[in-house]
Amino acid sequence: MSEPIRTCIACGLKKPKGELIRTAASLDGEGRGAYVCISAACAERALKRKMFARPLRVGEDAIDWVRLERELMEKVNLTNA
Repeated sequence: MSEPIRTCIACGLKKPKGELIRTAASLDGEGRGAYVCISAACAERALKRKMFARPLRVGEDAIDWVRLERELMEKVNLTNA
């Protein structure tokens, strides 16, 4: 069985779920998720343009942008190390 395909919110590329980083609005990672390529460029673009609110279906004020940036960049750095 093949892996589900997801779309990067920053660049729009469709990739297997395992090739993307998933973020969620909740601290426990449950609920709706948004996917970003494992690249600093896509992560930075999505953060700079605040592209997470729409796919997560929450308001921009509901997102802890500092926490999200820290966790996303940690995942990018760990994966690319």
